[in-house]
Amino acid sequence: MRMVDRCIEFGAAAVSRAFQEWITKKLSKTKFKGADVTASIMEQFEQKVKCKFLSPNELFEFRLAETGNDSNHGIKDGVLKLSGVKIEDMYLPTVSAIIARLSAVVSLGEAKAIVLAGGFGESPYLQRRLRETFEPRGVAIVVTDIPALTAVSDGAMRFYLTHTIRPKPTRFDLGVSSAVDWSKNWQKGMDRPVFVSVSGKRSILGRWTAIVPKGTLLDPAVPISKVYNVKYALEAKDASFRVDLWAHDPSSEPSAEGWMTDMAGVPYPNFAPVCTVEADLASLVASLPLIVYVGTESLEACVRWMENGVEKRGPSSRIPSEFF
Repeated sequence: MRMVDRCIEFGAAAVSRAFQEWITKKLSKTKFKGADVTASIMEQFEQKVKCKFLSPNELFEFRLAETGNDSNHGIKDGVLKLSGVKIEDMYLPTVSAIIARLSAVVSLGEAKAIVLAGGFGESPYLQRRLRETFEPRGVAIVVTDIPALTAVSDGAMRFYLTHTIRPKPTRFDLGVSSAVDWSKNWQKGMDRPVFVSVSGKRSILGRWTAIVPKGTLLDPAVPISKVYNVKYALEAKDASFRVDLWAHDPSSEPSAEGWMTDMAGVPYPNFAPVCTVEADLASLVASLPLIVYVGTESLEACVRWMENGVEKRGPSSRIPSEFF
């Protein structure tokens, strides 16, 4: 069983994590501290305790990987004894959160039953607490007979989403203002901003470069990239990279012959700022692919580069939903 509340997962994993943190801290104060001892106790907890724990009246024994005594911490002959009260402490945050969330949902409608599916749904302690809370309200607790790993509720939701949600085409071009070779793009009478590099090469600023054209169907598995040629000298004092991502509707008033800005370098009204993509490149000298991709919650953009044979990515910038 899994419930997500403000990006916090409540379920079997949360209980295991709470116990591991507690037992690691407890053993650190004894001569039995060590990764092997902790791993052995965690294995016993998963196999013998978590799936059977019912009430604080129980007593549990954990055999350590080493023999010995520590009366101050309840260890005798290499065996650690823990009361059900202490085990319940590991469950309380998770189970209380589940009950609170279900109470809010049940109060909104005419729920007749709560169906438990998945590994944590088989917890005797969870089932007892849910029955004590909801059966007096006339809500039955139904425990499925299917294997724990089936997790019907999760599977049903995934099936529904994958069969009802389809990729939709982007509503705008997404791109950047770029610099182009002066020798190939300058025209008589042109008075656009010109950038001169340290090598003396001249470039004209303000050209529109679309990275994601309008109407593109975005695939979560396939990021869209465009190389953004920027070079940094090794001795540069400021090696930070920063570029603004813009949105443009090509069906609106067209940009002047592919330019995003006017002669004074001011963006035309039919271009809207979306987000700023940044990265700290240290002493890197490189050409940077600026990529737009489907993130976990939104469309996102960042730059990526290779450093010592390893792909690196800068911080992700979220693209507001109104632009796709």
